[in-house]
Amino acid sequence: MRYRQELGRELDPSLARAAVEHLREAGRRAGARSDVPAATNLLERALALTPADDPLQGQIAVELAEWQVEAGDFARLDELISLADRDPASATLALLTKMEALVRSKPEEALELIDSRLPELLQRLTKLGDQRGIAKAHMVAFQRYWFPGETDSAREQARMAAVHAAEAGDEVLRSRALNCYQRALVWGQTHAESIAEQLRELEQQNPGPYLRACLDTARGEVCRLEGDLANALEIGMQAIEAQEALGLRVQAANNAHFVARVHMSAGDPAAAVRALTRGERVLAEQGERSYRSSVQAALARAYAALHDWPAALAACDLSEELSVPEDVINYAFTHAVRARLAAEVGDNEEAQRWASTAVDYAFQTGFPDVRAEAKLDLARVLSALGRRDGAVRAAHDALAIHEAKGDRPGIAETRALLDQL
Repeated sequence: MRYRQELGRELDPSLARAAVEHLREAGRRAGARSDVPAATNLLERALALTPADDPLQGQIAVELAEWQVEAGDFARLDELISLADRDPASATLALLTKMEALVRSKPEEALELIDSRLPELLQRLTKLGDQRGIAKAHMVAFQRYWFPGETDSAREQARMAAVHAAEAGDEVLRSRALNCYQRALVWGQTHAESIAEQLRELEQQNPGPYLRACLDTARGEVCRLEGDLANALEIGMQAIEAQEALGLRVQAANNAHFVARVHMSAGDPAAAVRALTRGERVLAEQGERSYRSSVQAALARAYAALHDWPAALAACDLSEELSVPEDVINYAFTHAVRARLAAEVGDNEEAQRWASTAVDYAFQTGFPDVRAEAKLDLARVLSALGRRDGAVRAAHDALAIHEAKGDRPGIAETRALLDQL
C-alpha cells in the first residue's frame, strides 16, 4: 500500500480502508501492552493512509496525539489536533488532549483554557453519555487541581476518571487515571500504612506494564517513608528503567524527583543533584515545562544543602521563570532556599520574610512533606537569627506533620534539629 502511494499509483479504496483499520487496531493493541513507540508508529502509518475526507482521520489523529502527549513528544501535536478538530466526532477529545499537552508545554495557556472551557465540555459529555470523553475531562480536571497541590480534589477527579474509563471499556485510559490516583494518594495526607494497603489492592487488579511501573514508584516512596532507603532507591530506579523501556521518557525523567528525595533522606544531596540533573536534561530537550519547573525547585534545595549558593540561586530563578502562579509548591521551595541564603549573608529581615512566605505557599498545598519542610526551613532560619523559641515552635509543627504522615526520615531529621535547639 505504501509503495503504491509513494509511486503515485491509485489506491483501491476498500483495500486502503482495510489497511487503515488493521494498522489502527494493531496500534491499539500495542498501546494496551504499553508499548508507546509501537503504538505511535502504527497509528502514524494508519493516519498516512487515511483519506482527508474520511472521518477516521480525526479519530486516528486524536489517538496518536494522546500517545504523543504520554510520551512527552510535542513536535506534531498542533498538526494532529487540527486534523482531529475538523471532525465533530473527534473535536471534543481533540480539545481535551490539547489541554493535556499544554499542561506540560505551556501551562499558563493550559490553565486559562481549562478554566474557560472544561466545565461546559464536561456538562456536554455527561449529557451525551460519552463515558470515554467524561473520563478524559476528569483527567484534565485532575491536572487543574494538581497544579496548586489540592491533593484531595485531584485524587477524587482521578478516581472518577478511572470509573468512567472502566465504563467505556478503555483499560489504557483507566490505567492512566489510576496512576494519577496513586500520585495524589502517595503525596497527599494519607498515612504511609494506609497508602501501602491501597497500593496492594491496586496491584491485585492485574495492572499492565504501564501501571505496574507507576506503582513501583509509589511503592518506593512507601519504603522511603518507612525508612527503608536502600529498597526505596532500588525500586525507584527499577521504575525509571521500566518507563524508559516503554518509551515514557518524560515520566521517567520526572521520577528523578523521587530518586532525589531518597538521596536527600539519606543525607546525600550531591547524589540528589546528579539524579535531578539527568532528569532536567531530558525535560529540557522535550520542551517540557511543568515537571521541569519542579525539578529545578528540587535542585535549588539540593544545592542549598551543599551550600552551593550560586547554583541554588540559579535554580530558583529558572524554576520561577518556568512556573505559573498556581505552582505554589515550587515557590514554597524557592522562597525557603532564598531565606537560607539571606540568613547566610546576615540579612536577617529578608531571611525571615522569605521563610514566612515559603510557609504561606506550602500551606496552600495538600502536600505534607512540603509543609513540613517549609516549617523546618523556617526553624533553621529563626535559629540562625537567634530566635530559639520561634524555631522550636516551627520544628514541633514540622514534627507533627511528619508523624501524621508516618514519614520516619522526616521525623528523625526534625528530632535531630530539636535536639540541637
